[in-house]
Amino acid sequence: MQALIITQTIFSVLLVIVILFLMRQRRIAKYEKRFSYFSLASVYTDKISISDSFWQDFRLLLKKISRKLPFLPFFEKWSSLYENYNILRQKEKINALEFLILKFLIAIYFLIFLVLIQILGKLNFQGYHYLIGFAFSFTLPNLFLLVLEYFWNQKLNKQGLCFILELNDAFKQNDSVKLAVANVLKRTNNNLLKASIEQLDNDLAYGLEIDKAFWRFYLQNHIPIFYKLYQYMKACYVIDGSYKTSLYYLKKNLFQKEALKQEYIAHFHFVKIICFGLFIIPFLLLVWLYFSFSDYFNIMYTHPLGILSIIFILLLYILYYLLLRFIMEDGKL
Repeated sequence: MQALIITQTIFSVLLVIVILFLMRQRRIAKYEKRFSYFSLASVYTDKISISDSFWQDFRLLLKKISRKLPFLPFFEKWSSLYENYNILRQKEKINALEFLILKFLIAIYFLIFLVLIQILGKLNFQGYHYLIGFAFSFTLPNLFLLVLEYFWNQKLNKQGLCFILELNDAFKQNDSVKLAVANVLKRTNNNLLKASIEQLDNDLAYGLEIDKAFWRFYLQNHIPIFYKLYQYMKACYVIDGSYKTSLYYLKKNLFQKEALKQEYIAHFHFVKIICFGLFIIPFLLLVWLYFSFSDYFNIMYTHPLGILSIIFILLLYILYYLLLRFIMEDGKL
């Protein structure tokens, strides 16, 4: 009983602190808005937002943990599995080792959360419950990473097309790769590729071979567009061809594929929505039946035939999804 009172007191104090902090920030923002009409604001300022400040402090904490981490070579080798993600290669973002430490922190905090739930709710968790919770919370960041990586690659793909277009326009003035990249760098805004283009310009300025410079450029951003750019540049470098003509055909090929992709999305977007709806309806129906008639499903967990029936249902559901996609995409059996 005393542990319950102490835990509730701690949560109440933390909640009051958070509310007071948010009220203080709201009052500061109100005063800034009120006095902004009577003050001159500077164009250039080093002021950062609260979220950016919190993220910088959190990254500093992750770096300190990574320096004092035991078995550091083992964790560095483990984190190398995440180095293929483009979003983890950016300097301002989190790196692979910090992401691995973040996964462990999330898993540990989730275990503490389960312990608090057990104290507050007097639930009797077994050891395998904590093991499942640790595995779930440790794997969950990978799903978020896949989603973020997908959207990040979509942005990189669009900006890669713009980079090739600008590079092709720069080759109309001269046939020098070094001057063309320098001209593109001058016109490049603060986008995702600016650091990579600066590195490419430095490699060419210090005399690195063209094919190796563009290979290093591809290694910084693993998307198919830049690999094709590397192949075209390497072919021109080996056979001493015209970079201007090569970039023109590369641009033409990429934009034709992009136009076909957009046309495909426009034609089959409604079909994919129907496919997703037909796929999720049986799952929603099963969830409704489970919560409405939960006793009906008890035999499926206690009897061996019930477990086999669950496996059979999952196989039928997968077959249903594959058949549905085949019909929707091809329009025939």
